[in-house]
Amino acid sequence: MVGPGACGKNTLLKMIVGFQTVLTSEITVDGAIVRPQGIEAPQPTVPEGHRAARHTVERNVGLGLRLAG
Repeated sequence: MVGPGACGKNTLLKMIVGFQTVLTSEITVDGAIVRPQGIEAPQPTVPEGHRAARHTVERNVGLGLRLAG
């Protein structure tokens, strides 16, 4: 997912996996409503890093490709 800072990317992902409750809207994918099951046990997460934000989208996407070989 690509978008400007503070546009809700991280919040949307948290809602999709059930870390955060969807209160006033619905999440849809290809017209089907996504209903997260919620998290029953603590799940490991990686905090959003601000280091990647200093680079261009092309450089950030390319990093994964370079690391994959």
